[in-house]
Amino acid sequence: MTKKDGGATVGSILGIVTSCVAWIPGVGIVMHILSAIFLMINAATPDNKTGGQDTSAA
Repeated sequence: MTKKDGGATVGSILGIVTSCVAWIPGVGIVMHILSAIFLMINAATPDNKTGGQDTSAA
């Protein structure tokens, strides 16, 4: 869905990989932390489609 919306896909892909390896205790917690960081960075950056401009009606 992020690809269709014009957003970055790294956080989403890392989240899927994390879900697959989360059963390994040490690796699981590290992957969850990394996924959270990447997803927060992706949420803070504007999508490519809007060019950083707010398109909502005010």
